[in-house]
Amino acid sequence: MTKSKGIRKNRKVGDIVIRKNGTMWEVGPDKKWIYMKKPREEWNMPIAKPKEEWVNNYPPVTLPDHIRPTKYPHYYISNDGVAYREPRRCDSKGRFGEVNEYGLIQLTVSLRGNPNYGEEYMYEGINIYFYDENGKNIGFKKRNIHQLVAETWIPNPHGYKEVLHGEKGNRCNHYTNLRWGTHKENMEEASHTLPEGTRRRMKGNKGSLYEKKDGEWVLVPKVDKKTGKNIPWNKGKTYTLGSDHAWNKGKKYSLPDQQSPEGTISIRKNGTTYKKIDGEWVYQKRVDKGI
Repeated sequence: MTKSKGIRKNRKVGDIVIRKNGTMWEVGPDKKWIYMKKPREEWNMPIAKPKEEWVNNYPPVTLPDHIRPTKYPHYYISNDGVAYREPRRCDSKGRFGEVNEYGLIQLTVSLRGNPNYGEEYMYEGINIYFYDENGKNIGFKKRNIHQLVAETWIPNPHGYKEVLHGEKGNRCNHYTNLRWGTHKENMEEASHTLPEGTRRRMKGNKGSLYEKKDGEWVLVPKVDKKTGKNIPWNKGKTYTLGSDHAWNKGKKYSLPDQQSPEGTISIRKNGTTYKKIDGEWVYQKRVDKGI
């Protein structure tokens, strides 16, 4: 029998004991010691003061003619591409900029784009933050300056989704240098501004590789790693499957050899057999023995 068990036998339910370290214990119904929390007043700890409610003492927002609100709450954009936001509690010490005469704080832009092309081909952008009703941050969104200017200052009756820059370049975000357009128009204009030697794929990551030379996009040939020779391209050379295979009728493939004579039989990697008839590769039905 341990000492603690012997003491517990001599105690009654409800007895309170103060130990040497100052903690208080009570004998429970099952003859086990129950720790008794000390009242907060006896801990000699300072009571936390309630958080003071923040009062917005910033000057009211007064917008001039060249600044308009964006579709994002508390964010504004001028017609020449200067972004602003309304001040918050964190701006009391001027850490993120001083409040101007319009009651707004001008935002600092950062460059976005592919740095491999050089900074002159990158775009100016900002982060737009969102807050709940209690002022807690719930996320942010990256937006380019030219997108905010176009959304706020330029009508878009056709519902285009891309913004195109004019003759003044991609760093001029004045609304007179911007216009709405299609993705095809945007890609065509962007390709003219890219430097010589730029390589890009025209149809996804697995598309043909082109390189810009003398202002034109030149196809980069595939190279056999073993022989070091160029692999011939079959671009534009197609054939149609024969009518005896209705489920694939009309589907087009690249020819293995356009110059093959009539009657040539070609066996593909998947084991299917084709025969050249009247200039087209016709699928040959498989004939199994014993069927």
